Amino acid sequence: MERDLKVLVVGGGGREHAIVKAVKRSPRLARLACAPGNGGISRDCETFGNVGAEDIDALVELAAGGGFNFVICGPEVPLSMGLADRLRACGIPVYGPGRDGARLEASKAFSKFFL
Repeated sequence: MERDLKVLVVGGGGREHAIVKAVKRSPRLARLACAPGNGGISRDCETFGNVGAEDIDALVELAAGGGFNFVICGPEVPLSMGLADRLRACGIPVYGPGRDGARLEASKAFSKFFL
């Protein structure tokens, strides 16, 4: 089996740490990083503490420039800011909804209006 999976996890909380630990078990994994990550996550993968989870431009640049071929976004705020849409526009697959879908989770007022 080819080790071709280069995964970037966005976020720095417990949810993202659990995701990192799960992804780390993949036999296809070639590279694993987290932005921004935290002290605990840094024991399990490369971290980019200088790239905030809400800095969409920097995250897209990191994903594209770092050769990542899959992104997993934990927090809903970057998703509601359009992170998944921007990554998909660059041809990078991402686990997470686009801006419109994420808005339902990020904004209770919008959800109430929508429903």
